[in-house]
Amino acid sequence: MLFGESPRRQRVSRLVSWGHWFAFYNILVALVIASIYIFAEPLPETLLGQVYLVMNWLGHISFLTFMGFVIAIIPLCYLINNSRLVKGLSSTIAALGQAVLAFDALLYHRTGLHISWQGSKLVVDETVQQVATIGIEQLLFFGLLFVVWLSFQLLIANAIWQRIDRFSRQHIEQSVIGIFLACFIGAHGLHIWADAKLYQPIVKQDNMFPLSYPATAKTTLSRYGLLDIEDYNQRKSMQFAFAIDDLNYPTQPIYCPVTIDKPWLIFYATDYVATDRLPFPLNQAPYYRADISTESQIKTMTYGLPSVYHQYLRTTNPVMFDLLFGFGIDVYMDVPADTYLVMRNIRSFSLEETKEFNKAVYIIHGSSQSITNALQTLNGQSVNIIILSPSDDDSALGIALTTLPINTELVLNEDVPATLIHGMGCNVPSRVYSTGKAIQIEERPWHVTTEDNRVVIFNDQSISYIESNGASYTISSQTGALTNRELNTQIFNRSMKHLSQFAR
Repeated sequence: MLFGESPRRQRVSRLVSWGHWFAFYNILVALVIASIYIFAEPLPETLLGQVYLVMNWLGHISFLTFMGFVIAIIPLCYLINNSRLVKGLSSTIAALGQAVLAFDALLYHRTGLHISWQGSKLVVDETVQQVATIGIEQLLFFGLLFVVWLSFQLLIANAIWQRIDRFSRQHIEQSVIGIFLACFIGAHGLHIWADAKLYQPIVKQDNMFPLSYPATAKTTLSRYGLLDIEDYNQRKSMQFAFAIDDLNYPTQPIYCPVTIDKPWLIFYATDYVATDRLPFPLNQAPYYRADISTESQIKTMTYGLPSVYHQYLRTTNPVMFDLLFGFGIDVYMDVPADTYLVMRNIRSFSLEETKEFNKAVYIIHGSSQSITNALQTLNGQSVNIIILSPSDDDSALGIALTTLPINTELVLNEDVPATLIHGMGCNVPSRVYSTGKAIQIEERPWHVTTEDNRVVIFNDQSISYIESNGASYTISSQTGALTNRELNTQIFNRSMKHLSQFAR
């Protein structure tokens, strides 16, 4: 005797079939959203790197979406009898998942970070900064956009349900699944080879997609004795590089007025400035001076870009100067003749001979004694002062002294342009024209600069140095002693994204 399928079995079979097609639709949507990751980075320079990018995009994103379907939607098909409720819950889950993916993609495009527990504090800080720049109207718009997106998911879910019998007669799912599976396996296999060869066009894509843990030669080949670990580690340590093909400075045109109501005196001290010798008290903050030449130091102060960019600045004027000149504000410089590219409109002067300062910007390279003497001759004249002093010993941190309010834990040379431009009333984000920030406003808890070809990262009272050969070490910013702390990869990725924003 033959028995037909029970009604419950038929319902579950129909829901599971619907779920597969609903997942397929969401895979296509997820691939579109995930294309943001691809556009956030330069296209790999080799054909093999581009092939891997496409395979990884198709394989990894489809795998993530399908796993979400297996974990969140398949159980609903078996546990809930009401098909409308299953479609409603599945649509809500899909809409939320796509929203999280879109948020992660935009976060990566902006910061180079993914949502993760390891970098949760950093992600929260970055998110708060971005949300702070969004008005209530934009937040309401995003909320409305999510409602529209959820409605669209419901519409698609119902459309698939009504046509599930027609879809079930189609035989394209095996081919599509085969393509996605081949891309997933092929991408991991290609990455094992690239990791063994340290093939950079592929290896440097490791952090591109969320929850991506590609198979590596170290864990796969070494297990079977097919890889010499010592040789691998030695070759890998030589792979770090910060490549720049062209300069994008500033990243967008700057349109804002600046006004000056009193002189700005920016002192670059050649030796330690003792605070007890100054004629009046100033606000203080730790200051880090990179171990590079005086010429590079002054270029960093005026351009707001670290030394890694300096070779590309030969024909480019500092944004700070162009902005000041555009509003008729004079710039005076008293620096060694061989330390700065001579520019038109820059006025030279002698600090020793100056008794009164005009409403202009003065950039002065001098000794602690000459700076103290200059401050004593002010005779009550109202001025804005920034003094960047090295330490009085061999410690890494010196001292920054200023009449301005200080809301940052560390001052770098790159902060000077942003501090001055913000102080003159221009509220364009500093990231448009500098890797530094205005010291009057705290923008981030970490800081980054370069010393020739090595990257220096400051975070949580520690200083990490990443050498050009890939080696890294961390010291305490308080004592200068080596620590056993490992490099924070989330901070490193965020810092490299921040540094590379002016590179093409």
